[in-house]
Amino acid sequence: MATETIVASADCWANNFPNNVDVNFNAQGLGMGMWANGLNRSFLKFKLQGISSDLNKLTKAELKLYGSRIHSTAKVRAYFTANDFSETTLTWRNQPPPTILHWNGSGSLMGETSEIPDSASWYTVPIDPVFVKARWSQYFLVILQGTEEPESYCWAYDKEAGEAYAPKLVLTTAEAPPPPPPPPAAGDLKKIIVTTVVPIIAGGLLIKVAR
Repeated sequence: MATETIVASADCWANNFPNNVDVNFNAQGLGMGMWANGLNRSFLKFKLQGISSDLNKLTKAELKLYGSRIHSTAKVRAYFTANDFSETTLTWRNQPPPTILHWNGSGSLMGETSEIPDSASWYTVPIDPVFVKARWSQYFLVILQGTEEPESYCWAYDKEAGEAYAPKLVLTTAEAPPPPPPPPAAGDLKKIIVTTVVPIIAGGLLIKVAR
């Protein structure tokens, strides 16, 4: 198996409080879920163009986020979108909607987790590899939501906090088997000698002759 880690190239948070629906919250962290009746969603972009992984051999995909939960009921759900966004202009009002993949039976939900730490550390959201393989563009685009029920908030650092804490997409691919060794050159072929033992009776004696 081989793994490759891709750091988010863009990320942004949006909030639906009446005074915030047209506000861009870039570089202010990432929030998911509901807190004080306000809904929070976050958006991630990962560049796939130029990566070394062969997506046709992708067997596993994971989002790595560094943060914690505020409420015990917090959950992070990752949704697929094929709609690009700009982290410097995204707001709650112009946020991209999820994109449904009808042909794989998964809709737009790629994966979810409730395993979110109580204090800041890494946590993982599993991603169905089929969504990464879809490759609608040179980017893999993600919408992060909570359960969107009262008191269900959690958070994570964004890329502006530094690469060490930035959201990451970890791809695992099946390694190709090693190629077979090349055939030997004609001059390197070795002669194979086969020895056959033939019994011969001479003068009443049994003699074995190799030829």
